[in-house]
Amino acid sequence: MSSYDEVLFEDETVNRTVEAMELFGEISGSPWLSQAGMILFLNKRDLLEEKIMYSDLADQEWAKDFDGPKQDPEAAGEYMMQRFLDMVPNKDRQIQTHIVCGVDSENVDRVFLGIQKILCEAAMEDGGAM
Repeated sequence: MSSYDEVLFEDETVNRTVEAMELFGEISGSPWLSQAGMILFLNKRDLLEEKIMYSDLADQEWAKDFDGPKQDPEAAGEYMMQRFLDMVPNKDRQIQTHIVCGVDSENVDRVFLGIQKILCEAAMEDGGAM
């Protein structure tokens, strides 16, 4: 999430977040993964919270339509999450999304417990137990 204003090392004309969104769109549209569940983790929430105070998301060419409040990491995170989801070719596809801080072990634990619950429910439903 914190790379919204950074470019690729190997190609300084490509924004890192734009490349990640395009890759996510390609992967989510892959026919080989059409039946697979998908989870989108937007990581480095902590760095976004710091960086958004001095680097406005709306200043980025790819985010010119961001109309949320400046210096608001929650609004910026929600905007970025929606931009990733907009890249998914099949709009009916269910994708679980999480904005996380990988070094916050409590946050990671909560997210994985939620995912575990969803996977167990899906397995029970597939097995006819629900």
